[in-house]
Amino acid sequence: MVAVDGVRLAWTRSGPRGPGRPSVVLAHGLTDSADTWQRVSERLEQSHDVVRYDARGHGSSDRSEDYSAEAHTRDLVGVVRALGLDRPVLVGHSMGGIHATLAAREIAVRAIVLEDPAWPQVPQDGTKDVADSRRRVVEVASLPEGERREVGRRRHPSWHPVVVATWSRAQTLLDPDVVGWFGSWRTRNAWREHVSGLDVPGLLLTGDAEPDAVAVLPGMAEEARRLWPRLRVEQVDGAAHDVRRDGFDAFVRALTQFLAGLDTLRP
Repeated sequence: MVAVDGVRLAWTRSGPRGPGRPSVVLAHGLTDSADTWQRVSERLEQSHDVVRYDARGHGSSDRSEDYSAEAHTRDLVGVVRALGLDRPVLVGHSMGGIHATLAAREIAVRAIVLEDPAWPQVPQDGTKDVADSRRRVVEVASLPEGERREVGRRRHPSWHPVVVATWSRAQTLLDPDVVGWFGSWRTRNAWREHVSGLDVPGLLLTGDAEPDAVAVLPGMAEEARRLWPRLRVEQVDGAAHDVRRDGFDAFVRALTQFLAGLDTLRP
C-alpha cells in the first residue's frame, strides 16, 4: 500500500529493475482495477519494471469522499513519487488516460500512452446521469459470479476468458460512488488543455468502432496530434473503447514497438 492524502492505494510491481530497465505505470479506467492489466503486464514485465495500482474506490484501495479527476491525479503522482520511479512511462485507459496526462504536467515522465482516453466530444459533453450510472454499477456487482461473467461475455464476445474474469471481479470491489468522477470535468472540453504543449513522446491508441462505442474520434485524434506534435496515433481494427481487450495482440504490438523506439528518441 501507498498512502496519498490519507487514502491507501494498493499496487503491484513486477519485472526487472535497475539501470536500463524503464518503469511503466499502468492506470486503469473507471470501474476496472489493476488486475485488468494482467495480460498486458505479463508481456511488458519481460523487459520493463511494471507498476499497476488500484485507483481510489477500486480494487483493494481505500474508498474516499473525493473521486474527482484532481484527486485521482494526485494519487498517480503520489504512487510514482512513493516508489521513487525515475521518469516512468505513464499508460492510461479511459479515465486513467486523463490522469496520466495531467500527472505528466507535475512529474517528469519518459512518455505517455493513452488507450482511448475519456475525452468529451463537444464542449458541453461530459455531463452524465450519475445516479443512473451508479444504479447500473450496483446491478452488475450484485449478480452471482456466473451471471456476472456471462454479462461480460455477452457484451464482449471477443475478450479472453482471463480478461472477462478480471473485469468481473473488479465490479465486486467497487465503491459505486466512483461514478461521481464524471462530475469533476463536466461542461469543459479540457482534454485540449491537457495535451496542448506537451513535449514528451506520446502514443494514442484508438479503435475503429462506431462513434458511440469509442471516446476518441478520428478528427479528435488529428486535432490532438496538432496540439501535441510528438504524439503518434495508432488505430486498432475491430476495437472499441476497450482497445487492449478488444484487440489484444495489435495493442501489445503497438505498445511494445513504441516503448522499444523510445531509446532512439531525443530526451
